[in-house]
Amino acid sequence: MVRDALLLTAANLALRAMSTVFQVFLSNRMGAGTVGLLQLITSLGALAGTLASSGVRVAAMVLCAAEFGRDRLHGVTRAVTCCLWYGLGASVLAGLLLWLLTPWLAVHWVKDPAGALSLRAFALTLPGMTLCGVMSGYFTACGRLRQLVRVELLERFGF
Repeated sequence: MVRDALLLTAANLALRAMSTVFQVFLSNRMGAGTVGLLQLITSLGALAGTLASSGVRVAAMVLCAAEFGRDRLHGVTRAVTCCLWYGLGASVLAGLLLWLLTPWLAVHWVKDPAGALSLRAFALTLPGMTLCGVMSGYFTACGRLRQLVRVELLERFGF
């Protein structure tokens, strides 16, 4: 258990450090104003991601852990399948909503119409992000933390 906790901590610290280094690189390269705009767009994307995921990671973790605890592997498969379909549906709806609201958000919230393209890019990534959440919940429930770290790396790098 300690080894798994250390693995997750190390992976999280490495990802946060890479994110910070990337922010500094962008700030030096493009200027603080552009990075501020990026942060605002990222915040809107995170809000859409929260709406898209709708707690599917926690649901997958709880349902899979319950089925593993009862030693019903067919129940685990069913739980993951249901979570995948639910997550896909919720994320497609949230992505569609973000896609449709993008012109208004770019003008009224971001105050820069050029941000619309970035918001639309976020809308397209929501299903993949949500499906990674389902896999993350499954791997957490069954104790496969190395696979969990791989999923988090894939999600962070957008694969």
